[in-house]
Amino acid sequence: MEFPYTNKHNVIFLREAERLKSPTRTYAQAIIICPLCHEESTIRDGSALRLARKSCKKCSPKLVAEALTKTVPAYIKYLRNGMVSRCHNPDNKNYSSYGGRGITVCDEWKDPENGVYKLHEALGDRPSDKHSIDRIDNDKGYTQGNCRWATPTQQLANRRTRKGHIRERNNQFEASYKHIHLGNYPTEDLAQTAINGAIRIVEFYEDSK
Repeated sequence: MEFPYTNKHNVIFLREAERLKSPTRTYAQAIIICPLCHEESTIRDGSALRLARKSCKKCSPKLVAEALTKTVPAYIKYLRNGMVSRCHNPDNKNYSSYGGRGITVCDEWKDPENGVYKLHEALGDRPSDKHSIDRIDNDKGYTQGNCRWATPTQQLANRRTRKGHIRERNNQFEASYKHIHLGNYPTEDLAQTAINGAIRIVEFYEDSK
């Protein structure tokens, strides 16, 4: 890479420095401007090191301390990765029920580096192991104002279709309407179609009375 060069962490590599010599080999070095203290310093250089460098040697302990304060529970990472996959990965088996119908994850939570921290900061710790992330308005995406921790019972009451119920069991979607079991389906969309069909039949029968 040519000088000057700025990597994705805003470290500016100004120019080549005198090589560091050891009894067995020599190492390339560079003069940088640190994005934290804004001072010039000399560091080891190389393609991989240049891409990964985040600060000068003096400021590295600050970055370690900051990283330690950013620890989040493993379930936050699991839930965040799941929502991003459902909404933005067409190969996800549930994509048609999320990304396929326009449900997205906000940029802050989707960010690969800081998304988990922003999500944890917005929602906090879950109240219990039974709670998961629920969208208050099921026609809107995963954003801070539209998400909350909710139990399965609370989420069921907040389903996209309030006249019917869809429950996921053993990789199948169980559909029911007015306490009548309509069958098990491989996708949530097919279960929804069955419910909509039952609603139309009942509404037609009631209108014909």
